[in-house]
Amino acid sequence: MQIQRLASKQKDFQVGLKLYQEIHSVTTRSYNNIGNAQRKMKDYKSALQVEEDENSNRNIVADKALQYRTLLSDLNLESNSKLTLKKARTVDNHTLKANKLTSPDQIPDYILKTLMIVNHHAREFKLKCVSADSDSDDSDTEYGINPMDALLAIFHCSDDFLRRDIATKLSACQLSVPFLLPDPVAPSENVTILLTALGSITKSWKGSFNNSNGAQQVFATEFPFPVVSFIRIGKNTIPKSSLINKIMSDGSGAHDVFFHKGMIGGNIERKIVDGLVEMAWYLPGGSEDQTLQNEICFANLRGDGRDFKKQLDFMSKISSVLCLLMMSEYLDETKTVILDMATTSQAKVIIIFNEKTQEGAKKYFSDLRERNREQVTLITYAKKWNEYDFVRSIQENIQKNINAVEAVPLVELASRASEYDIHFDGSLSRSRFEERVDSWLKLGAKDAKDLLKLQTHVPVLAGLEREIYCPRRKNKSKSKGKRIDRDLNEIYAEVEEEKNKQKQSFTDMDERISQCLNDIALMDESGRNYALAKLKHQLNKMSLQNMATLHEEYHVASINLQTRKAEEATSPEEENLKQLEESISKCSFGLEHILRELAQLYQLSDISTNDYEGAAAEMLLSGHPLELVDGDSSYIPMRWFDAVYAKLESKTNNAKIFVISVLGIQSSGKSTMLNTMFGLEFPVSAGRCTRGAFASLIPVSDSLKTASNFDYVLIIDTEGLRGSGDPQLREHDNELATFAIGVADVTIVNIFGENHNEMKEFLEIAVHAFLKMKLVKEKKVCKIVHQNVAATDATTKLAFDRVKLKEDLDKMAKVAATQENCEDQIQSLNDIISFDENKDVFYVPSFLKGSPPMAPVSPNYGRAIQRVKEDVISLMSASSSQSSISQFRERVIILWKAILKGNLISSFRNMIEVRAYTALDRKYFEESVNLMVTGMGELEKKIQVALRRSTTLDERFNVWSSSQMQIRDEAEALGKKMKQAMKKFFETNEDKSILEQWRENVMNKIVQHKENLVMDVTKNCIEIFRYLQNRQDVDEKR
Repeated sequence: MQIQRLASKQKDFQVGLKLYQEIHSVTTRSYNNIGNAQRKMKDYKSALQVEEDENSNRNIVADKALQYRTLLSDLNLESNSKLTLKKARTVDNHTLKANKLTSPDQIPDYILKTLMIVNHHAREFKLKCVSADSDSDDSDTEYGINPMDALLAIFHCSDDFLRRDIATKLSACQLSVPFLLPDPVAPSENVTILLTALGSITKSWKGSFNNSNGAQQVFATEFPFPVVSFIRIGKNTIPKSSLINKIMSDGSGAHDVFFHKGMIGGNIERKIVDGLVEMAWYLPGGSEDQTLQNEICFANLRGDGRDFKKQLDFMSKISSVLCLLMMSEYLDETKTVILDMATTSQAKVIIIFNEKTQEGAKKYFSDLRERNREQVTLITYAKKWNEYDFVRSIQENIQKNINAVEAVPLVELASRASEYDIHFDGSLSRSRFEERVDSWLKLGAKDAKDLLKLQTHVPVLAGLEREIYCPRRKNKSKSKGKRIDRDLNEIYAEVEEEKNKQKQSFTDMDERISQCLNDIALMDESGRNYALAKLKHQLNKMSLQNMATLHEEYHVASINLQTRKAEEATSPEEENLKQLEESISKCSFGLEHILRELAQLYQLSDISTNDYEGAAAEMLLSGHPLELVDGDSSYIPMRWFDAVYAKLESKTNNAKIFVISVLGIQSSGKSTMLNTMFGLEFPVSAGRCTRGAFASLIPVSDSLKTASNFDYVLIIDTEGLRGSGDPQLREHDNELATFAIGVADVTIVNIFGENHNEMKEFLEIAVHAFLKMKLVKEKKVCKIVHQNVAATDATTKLAFDRVKLKEDLDKMAKVAATQENCEDQIQSLNDIISFDENKDVFYVPSFLKGSPPMAPVSPNYGRAIQRVKEDVISLMSASSSQSSISQFRERVIILWKAILKGNLISSFRNMIEVRAYTALDRKYFEESVNLMVTGMGELEKKIQVALRRSTTLDERFNVWSSSQMQIRDEAEALGKKMKQAMKKFFETNEDKSILEQWRENVMNKIVQHKENLVMDVTKNCIEIFRYLQNRQDVDEKR
């Protein structure tokens, strides 16, 4: 029984165990199913969140794309149709002002034109919509576009050359420039580093108070400026951009380097600015009162740093100091991640709060400070007594930490941009042309320049050319013992000998030079522009490295010369200046030297095969200044000049050009004035002075073309005159002044300062040159610009000075007339040129607003230069005659030959008269044939046909009777037309003053020609009448 019970229990246990196992199995499956379901639900929710995030991102991108398209449409810009530098420089006859902007499509033109005159208010404007129902100012309502949005839109729609120019102009205005440019549609994903666009920005300063390194002049992207970056994390009540401006104004006047909400237009909502990183450079002024004693590059990230990880990562890598602006509140995960990233970088970190740290975040920041005591600084505005202490505290911390990280030039970041998934706005690959240039220029300025062998023969050839035209003039290249009178055959033999030497130099030319010259000729226009931009940059960089100290010494010597030299004796400073000029000339190496070699290669006509002259003409059309007069040899290579401008004539359909030249003493700001007036690139930024004369071609707008009938403006910048007592230098100055005045429609005479007494020698040269033009029937136009005149009411205050200036100019005119033996004709300046001292004298304030190196260009300087430009344009529109490129080409050749002959007045007058009379004779012949001869010939045929159709004597008599009156009337009508045509020719031809002497003779000649044609036609018709009558009589007798 017991065994049975045990067996029964065992059976029940097994059944129970089985039941338990079954129940456990079901329960486990249920739990597993629940877990799977939960996991599936979680995965589903995650997938929904991802899809929702993607949809949200797509919506954000779509919204941003729509915003960007709308912005471009409002501004009348197209992303695929690039704005060009050539278009931005176009000369126009209307000026936009910030308070007159009424439509968004006016904004791009306003910004570009304002930047062209280097006015730092280019970013400050607002649109006005004036109600049609009221004329009062109260009806004006503000609306429009944030200026930074407009500026960035222009930048996005500009070609590489305009971007570079905009960046350079912004920097000259001491305004921030774009550095990391975000895609307007995807600002956190697509970012471009603008190293190419910023490549032309130069910065110059003297060593700091504690550092006596002397003058520095560098390209901003190629110098190791330490970077201080400002980044906002989350919301913050401290205006970041305004704070940076206050930090950068250390020791100098307040200036809005970075645009902020408190500026005009800053309150308008931004559309495409967030994600942009701007840069600006702080330069020490050498004062012990300044807190910041080092040169610094400040970077500013627009928007919340949490939204722009790429920009944030990049800035943390390049910065010496990171300034993080934060709210003193509880930190979320995103903010702590950013702080961890910042503190693990090499940069020193300054965390800036507006208010005291709140309790929830106090412990975190205390721990952060303790863990990174050497790296992290906390600054709270509320703990400081006032704003000055707050800003000073930040400045002191920046100065203390600025050298903690070794700075590298920004340009070195180009190769590393891909590491951060950031695009580069240039090309890292090098063309064969660049490789050849690099191989050549790495020799250094002097050795690289010495390889240009063809132009080394120019001084000798130039001297021999002068002897050919004026054998009695001593060759300046010869020694003083050389006899003056020489046989022309001997001179020509020397020319041939020197040309043979030059051909040998060509044979021995370094292969790199010949290949570079050929590449320039063979490139297409776009490729050539890119190649020349890089080449000019390399040459300017070499000049900056070599000549900063030399130019500082030259500037001091030049000032000493003006203040210490005696009027009739050579000052000791003059010899010092000569030596410095020689040193500068040897160190100077610019694009003009390479183009001189190109010119000499062309002049070897039996050797050159490529279209060098066509390439030079295209360079002019692309905006590159082209050397007109070789400044080192006072020489124009005539065959080269003639060929280049003949090509230009062909490429522009012999366009009409208005020629403006400028004259002034050395270092008086002539090139700077022209660059500001027309947005040009005459070399001033690389520490180089103009030598000789350069020409730059600018197109005119359609509206100005309609008003003036000109197609282009040709600007001629000239070497500064020295007003020296040295006979050779004075002759050089006379020639240059005569040339500049002789080829131009209007000459701007540039005087530094309000007192013209110091410029008397220079003004005497200019007046004499104007007189020479008058004596060859060329009455010129002159505008006088006084630069560096501070008073805003200078025009009123200096009225007496202008009267005195006019009196002195009248006296100079009389003296010059005595020298030219025409004192009976000239009693005052107005007998030589059209000049009104109240209308033709302009006052321009100082170029800079404040003291260097942080002073921006003065807006008043740009506005004053703009007024001069407007006056010149009105003169251009009123001009009654328009010279073509072919006429300019011929004029330069004739004038230069006359200058070389030494007796400009007689030789130039003779050549001009021959040219004028030839043109008159040709015109008379054309009009005579086209009008008189053709018209009367057709009338004669018509009368003869009518006579032949007459069948009776009475009918023939009637035809002839009416025809006699018709002959006289037609001749009168044709004669009148020809007189009108010739009258227009006399009034519009560029040599109209010379042609005037033949006007009466030509009009009488037309009358006589008319009578002769009447007689000829009458005679021929009578003969045909008699012939027909005789034949009819014979027929009737039969």
